Amino acid sequence: MNRKSFLTTSAATIAGLCVTPAHSLTTFVDTHQNHDFYGMLNKLETFSLQNMPPGFVRAFISFSNEELAKNHFINSYEIFKLNDTCYAMRIEKNSLFSKKNELVLFVKSSFEFNYYLLEENLISAYNQIVSNYIESSKAMELDLDVLKFTAPTKILDVDKKLRKKQLVFQNYYGNTITLVTDNKKNFVMVC
Repeated sequence: MNRKSFLTTSAATIAGLCVTPAHSLTTFVDTHQNHDFYGMLNKLETFSLQNMPPGFVRAFISFSNEELAKNHFINSYEIFKLNDTCYAMRIEKNSLFSKKNELVLFVKSSFEFNYYLLEENLISAYNQIVSNYIESSKAMELDLDVLKFTAPTKILDVDKKLRKKQLVFQNYYGNTITLVTDNKKNFVMVC
């Protein structure tokens, strides 16, 4: 191998190595952004508070009047319909040093809506089930509706202790899904 071809191939190799990780990282971020709950929300139609049923408006007013919601930025023009009985709304918690993304689920029980605040840890547990369901359906080449499996139709139990938080709900198919989180780990159980 002469010197000219050596320099040419080594320069091409180095350029390829420099470009490939950036391209791989970009592809990784793009594909995984759409496999979480927020990526799924971005594909849904948004509603404003004026277009919502009266029971939802009462639940929204009740939530916004709580002391818990005082430190949150609430956008009433971005409400997502997950199914006939469940709506979601993104909120931001503003603290002194940071902003945290949280989610409020409004779920209809009998004739009224109840609201449930999902903090950042519970959202990451919820993201696990959304991304796993999407990945599994793609791996098996099935066109399954993610919202029918992951969106609550009925909340069975909410338990918020000091360190451990738990949300148990039933989905469209009647499965019971339990999201559990503590300070160190998150896990999801589907029965």
